[in-house]
Amino acid sequence: MAIVASDLRPLPLFRELSESQIAGLLKAFTARLVKKGEVLFKNGEVPRKFQLLAEGEVLLEEPTEPNITLKPFAPIGELGALLGLPRN
Repeated sequence: MAIVASDLRPLPLFRELSESQIAGLLKAFTARLVKKGEVLFKNGEVPRKFQLLAEGEVLLEEPTEPNITLKPFAPIGELGALLGLPRN
């Protein structure tokens, strides 16, 4: 699936960027297919990547919190990847 700048415009993270800035950023992403049930990250890990959900759904599970389902287009781990913070 090809993601274009207008797909990301509604996301607060990209709202202030121009179409050309978003297009340039999209060139840095690499498509990756994730199998159902695959764990993307664990609590306490320091992320090395900023991920963007473009298709399907991702379930966020935390033992003491309600589950959250992410749907496209959703950034995953953006704050941790940008600031080097461990995932919670």
